[in-house]
Amino acid sequence: MSISSSPFPKAILYTYERSLWSTVPRLALIEKGYSKDDLEMREVDLAAGENFSPAILRVNSKGTLPVLVVPLAETTGTEVDTKFRALTESKAIVEFLDSSRSQQLLDIKGEENSKPAPVLQPATIEGKALCDSLIDLVHSTITPFLLLTARSEQELDAQRKGRQGEFCRNRHDALLKFKAEAQASMGGENPRTAAMNENLIKWYDEKYQKMKHIFDAYLTPTPDGVSAFLADSVAQWTQVITILGKIETTIAGPYALGDQISLADLHLTVWLARVFTSAMRFEPDSSQDQIAALEKCVRHPFLAAVVTDPSRSIVGPKTRQYWETLKSRPAFAEVYANGLH
Repeated sequence: MSISSSPFPKAILYTYERSLWSTVPRLALIEKGYSKDDLEMREVDLAAGENFSPAILRVNSKGTLPVLVVPLAETTGTEVDTKFRALTESKAIVEFLDSSRSQQLLDIKGEENSKPAPVLQPATIEGKALCDSLIDLVHSTITPFLLLTARSEQELDAQRKGRQGEFCRNRHDALLKFKAEAQASMGGENPRTAAMNENLIKWYDEKYQKMKHIFDAYLTPTPDGVSAFLADSVAQWTQVITILGKIETTIAGPYALGDQISLADLHLTVWLARVFTSAMRFEPDSSQDQIAALEKCVRHPFLAAVVTDPSRSIVGPKTRQYWETLKSRPAFAEVYANGLH
């Protein structure tokens, strides 16, 4: 597999600006010194349910982002048809981006004057194990992470009339639309097309059932649906508190593994950004102090059984300094130029 600035087919990154894990490869591209010509970026509007379209499902059968489609190096010649492989997990994508641009490769190509290409993968077995454990830690969170949570029925009701309600309606309608299109195409004579549409219909039905608890809270609320949703919100924010405690005791400082930025920092950056922006959505009067907003957010009565000592800070001193270090990176400033997400 390869990423190249040659006239041969480019790698394609399917992404969405405000997607949590899509932000990880976007940070990696900047940290690794890739140019805008090295690969093609294709925006997929998650808020409109575009990731449910048959075109995207052909690229990634899970319908999730990010996806990096890369040409296989041995098939990029002019006399053969190019074959591609899709990487569908942010961890695999950034590992590939890290290995595909190194100072050694630049020297071999005679590109000594290019932007630096720091190695983000830890050099030792112990470092890689710690790096992987931190990445797995933040990826253990419930999806969609904190995007759809509320601390009370009143907040949930307000969200139904706002962006969250619109987000759910759009995705609900997109599922039904794409399913109807597949059903309408079932009558054709081509057995292969009929089988593909049958699989699509099954996929849409299964996806709808997986999202039904969200639809039951935002679109067709019932007492049981609302109660289950609020319980899920408590579970997500409880998990945030637990993970913040583990980050505090695990990171070395100033970066996660020590003096050099690593792959772990990219994943922790986007996770922390989502935590802080979600807290500020609930506590907009915190004067843009992200940590203060979080500390206030988790002291809401809905987490009274979890935060039993209100005087104890949720964000420890190492994590506070770590967050400031992450925010000082040029890649952070570029990716979050329009605000945290």
